Amino acid sequence: MGVETKRIAEWEFFMSGVKRRVIDGARNTLRENGIYEPAFRAWAGGKARARSLRHIDELAIEAYLAQTDEPRLAIVDAFAGEHAGWLCAAANPKVRDVVCLRSGIQLPSPDAAFGVIYIEHSLELRSVARGELLLRECYRLLKPGGLLRVSTMNLAFVLDLLRTSDDERIGQYMKYCHETFPEYVAEPRAEYLVNSLFRDYGHKFLYSEAMVHDVLAVAGFTGVTTRSADTSSREDLQHLHHGRDIRSDILEVEGLFVEATRPPAS
Repeated sequence: MGVETKRIAEWEFFMSGVKRRVIDGARNTLRENGIYEPAFRAWAGGKARARSLRHIDELAIEAYLAQTDEPRLAIVDAFAGEHAGWLCAAANPKVRDVVCLRSGIQLPSPDAAFGVIYIEHSLELRSVARGELLLRECYRLLKPGGLLRVSTMNLAFVLDLLRTSDDERIGQYMKYCHETFPEYVAEPRAEYLVNSLFRDYGHKFLYSEAMVHDVLAVAGFTGVTTRSADTSSREDLQHLHHGRDIRSDILEVEGLFVEATRPPAS
């Protein structure tokens, strides 16, 4: 062993001892305060719980697909809640009966399992790259000929807040946001609301209508069409707002609603 190699080995041995003493000291401090064992059990239990929850999600999806003639999937990150007849999924489920999207994108489900998928105010909670991955996952999950509906915050509307001061709808919207989310919108002013819509609610990227059309086309969808909040090519998608007790006129002002189809099998 050369001199330099020996010095490196000695240093690594010394540092391993330092690390060991630091870890042992921290462990002893936790033990003295009576929180080491509970903390370890919580950590170990958390890993086991995560594994069991993944298995539960897989069983829930399997059961749903087996008992449903027309499987429908709703991705409802922002307003997670169950909806009769739908399988609901979210990146971080906050209520029971909503399955977890692995890495915020993937659903442990077979290919072409759903006839309809609805993404409700979830696209803007991801970066552009992860949003594109989510759309590709939806393409995988949809049956050929199946319909995807996307609702998301409308970037054009957010920019119009600064340009239009005498629009009655915008005035009512600002008042609504101030009264509903005073922690984000301190006053019913456009400056507060614009900053809030870009920075709060978990928003990471706001889309224009043209960009939603583009990313859907890149993901492989066809027949991309913009709708209103309460209209759809399918009756079961009309007036559909999972977990949201919000007036349709408010949704219409802030939202962008787009539908597209996975091309039928040739």
